[in-house]
Amino acid sequence: MENKKPPPLTSERFKALLPDVWALVKPRRGILLIGFVLMAINRVCGLVLPFSTKMLIDDVIGKKRTDLLMPLVLGVIAATLIQGATSFSLTQLLSKAAHRLIAELRRKVQAHI
Repeated sequence: MENKKPPPLTSERFKALLPDVWALVKPRRGILLIGFVLMAINRVCGLVLPFSTKMLIDDVIGKKRTDLLMPLVLGVIAATLIQGATSFSLTQLLSKAAHRLIAELRRKVQAHI
């Protein structure tokens, strides 16, 4: 019988690949940080709609405070616009960075061949 070495565990393979991954991520830290900030803003704006529904039912309808209706609507519109802008920016930023990374990896492969 042949002695086969067991395949390395997932964590061991990850540790072996970590320097290569870090070499790819390190020059793009700024873009990734901006992407993370945009994603956080996008998620916070996504929480406005559920909160506004609660406020609409509890305060505007329940307590008959119609003076809160206009600020509530403006807040929802602003949050929706911000969410759309951050979503678009995030898509553009990260897709362009990904295309540049793919081009760089292709150049490295071509140079190696």
